[in-house]
Parts: sequence; structure tokens; C-alpha cells
Amino acid sequence: MIPALLLGGLAALGIAQRPLYSVSALLEVPNISLEEWRQAQSYLWDRRWVAHSFADEDIDAERLLRAANNPVFWANTVQYRSSLNRDDIREVPLAQIEKARGLGLSLNLRAQNEEQAEHYLELLTRHIGQALLANNLLETVREGQKTLAERPQLNIQRLQTTFNIQQAEQRIADMRSVLERYPEARQMAPNTVVSVQDNGGKYLAPLPQIIALEATVSDEQAHLRKLQRGLAKLDAYAQLFSGLDEVHHAASGDEILTRLTANRDKLINSQTALTTEQDEAIQELNVKLDQAQVRQAAIGLKSRSALSLQPIPMRNPKWVGLLVFAASLLALSLWLALYVWLRGERPILTKIPDNIRRHLVNEVSP
Repeated sequence: MIPALLLGGLAALGIAQRPLYSVSALLEVPNISLEEWRQAQSYLWDRRWVAHSFADEDIDAERLLRAANNPVFWANTVQYRSSLNRDDIREVPLAQIEKARGLGLSLNLRAQNEEQAEHYLELLTRHIGQALLANNLLETVREGQKTLAERPQLNIQRLQTTFNIQQAEQRIADMRSVLERYPEARQMAPNTVVSVQDNGGKYLAPLPQIIALEATVSDEQAHLRKLQRGLAKLDAYAQLFSGLDEVHHAASGDEILTRLTANRDKLINSQTALTTEQDEAIQELNVKLDQAQVRQAAIGLKSRSALSLQPIPMRNPKWVGLLVFAASLLALSLWLALYVWLRGERPILTKIPDNIRRHLVNEVSP
């Protein structure tokens, strides 16, 4: 029993030197949704992201660094905090539930003291903020690439519109030729004229046809200018989102932001004066980048609890000491029983002093 007591006491003493307390906090994330959180979660335990976020940290954060590579750690540490409770879910329609925004993220940590708790919460807040920033910016990149995919369709529409203009202009020339050959046609009723073809189908007189065709040409030319402007804007988008095929392998949200900013600055500095289309594309990107940065800056701890009054069970000296004592006593008892069985009737533990040996071994005299 004495060795078991010694082992239990040493274990309790060792645990008492480095206890772990639980601490919880609420991380405020403006307008976060469950879908967005699920999309950003995969970045949290990515090796490159973890290595980048904890690159300059001291040994004190080494335990957190090792744990951060495990998805189980994040599942137990960070939980989405919905704005709806269970009663609301029963009463609110499904469509409204899907659109509901969350209050933020609940953090549950273990730390040795207040200073370590503050340090860990700061690290996790920064890491989570980078993941959410990356998810937001990647959505911007995906939207830009989706817009660029519309270029072939716009080119087809531009060619069709150009052909329609050419056809209308040719018809105008034909009608003017008719008027030159038949001046009396200018005096014809403006509503109809009977054609010898198509069983006497009715058509507008040449002069009204010219006016209608010229109006059509004007409309088609306006549509063509709109298409050309759209294609010019897509050219600007192509420069803003160029070289981003490998952006999914970035190690932080700031890295993605840097690449987008570099492309924007490159386009701005590529010429002395920007076209209207280029300026519009840049301003649209600026709005999205500014919104992402403002939102990231707003991510922060809204509230946090104090350290728990008692250490967690696995780091409580009393419970650890009792557990080690019981395990040691059981192991020593089994070892002693096995030793006695193997020795048979021969005296055992003869090297131990008699006054101690009598407490450990109960020998029966023949």
C-alpha cells in the first residue's frame, strides 16, 4: 500500500503544478450563417493554415498548435450559436430558419491560468477570422470567374446584333431604291400595300418601312453598345481575377486579399487613364474587399467567462491521485500474487526488512 500511496501522491503533486481550467467565450461574427460557418470550418484544421496562424508563437501555445490540426478539437471547441432556440424552430417556417443569422460562435477552452486563456482566445479569434475572411473572398473570386464565363455568350449576342443591324440597313437601302424608282409610292397609304407574293399579304408602305427600320437599327445599335461595354468590363474582370487558379491553396485570408489587391493595383497602374468599364469593375471589387475587411475587423470576443473554480477532472490533483493510487494498488497486488504463485512455498521478498515484510506478506507457519 505504501508504494501505491507514494505513486498517487507524486501524481497528484505533479498535476497540481500544471492544472487545467475550463473557460468559455462568445465570439461575435456579424451576419454569420450556418452555411457560411460550415464552408469555413475546413480551413481551421488545415496544416498550412494552422502553421501560418501559429508560426510565431512561443512554446506556451505548442499544445494548442498540436490540437489545432485535429478536426475533433475544433468540433469540441467551437460551436455555431444560432439566434433561434428550440421553441423557435418548432414555430418558425423552414424558409425563415434557413435565412436566420447566428449570434456568433461559442468557444470552450482549457487553460492553466488567466494569461494563457487570454492568449489562446486571441489566437483562436485570429485564426477563425482568417478562415471567414478567406471564405468571403473566395466567394468573390467564384462570382468573378462565373461572370467571366459569360464572355462566349456575349460574343454570340454581339455577332447576332451586328448581323441584325446589317440586315436592317440593307432593307433601308432597298426601300429607298424602291422610292427612287416609284416616286408615287411616297403618296401611298401608310398602313398597307398589297404584294403579289404570299397570296397578297399586306406590308407597310416603303416610307413607313424605312422609318421603322431606322428605329430598329437605332435600338440594335444601343444593344450592341451595351454588349461591347459588357465585354470591355469582362476584360477588366479578367485582369482583376487573373492568376487566382491556385488561390485555393492559400494559407490565410490575408494572402488571398493581397493577391486581389495586387491585381487591382496592377490594372490601375497599367495606364494613365482608366476607361469607364475598368473603373466600374475596380469600384465593384473595392466594395467587396472593403466589406470583407470591415467585417473581419468587427469579429471579436463579445463576452467571456472566468476560469472555472475547480480544475477539469483529468487535471484535478485529488482525482488523479486517487486514480493513480487505485491503479498502482491493483497492479502491485496482482504482481505480488503472481510472484507468490511462482515462488511456491519458498520465502518471498527476503531482502526486505522483516518489520516491513510482515505487513506485505502473511506467511503461515508449518
